[in-house]
Amino acid sequence: MPTGNIEKTITDLKITKDDLIICADGGYDIARQLNIVPDYIIGDLDSLIKNPDRLNIKIIKAPSMKDETDTVLCINHALSEKCSDIYILGGTGNRLDHTYAVLQTLKYISENGSKGYFINDSETVLYLKNNSIGIDGKCKYISVFSYSERSTGVDLKGFKYPLDNAELTNEFPLGISNELSNKGEISVKNGELLIFLIK
Repeated sequence: MPTGNIEKTITDLKITKDDLIICADGGYDIARQLNIVPDYIIGDLDSLIKNPDRLNIKIIKAPSMKDETDTVLCINHALSEKCSDIYILGGTGNRLDHTYAVLQTLKYISENGSKGYFINDSETVLYLKNNSIGIDGKCKYISVFSYSERSTGVDLKGFKYPLDNAELTNEFPLGISNELSNKGEISVKNGELLIFLIK
């Protein structure tokens, strides 16, 4: 089960009929509670409670013995459908290992040519490699961590605690709990960052 107020998160996303909605296994039960009819349900179906047979939803059943998580199976399908932006909602449950697995998939999505976003009611997480991104001032806090062993040429512009051509490592959380004055920019010349936007 997802933690927090996923209903508010979904409302904020403003999902339209043109969006492809894929539920990972028991995620369908959450969608059903929110009156959302997905296009696909994908997974080994070991945690699916309600039967979706009457709703003309495409179901792709995977074996229970597999290398991919149900979330990765959904991501692979979204990639095959050429989705440019992939939003993962409620993908962690109450387990820290599941949360870390979802964070890893953000890199996987990026390496396969799309942009990934992990979203819950309190934060959005992004992955950035050798690139830059603008951040608006709607976040209460922004935390930036090196996902690679080292990330060099890191700039944080427009922040309360700016960085200029800095180095971040994956063993020291220098980038925790920063703040924006209005709008900012995060860039990294060589490395991989996980960016947490805290609402």
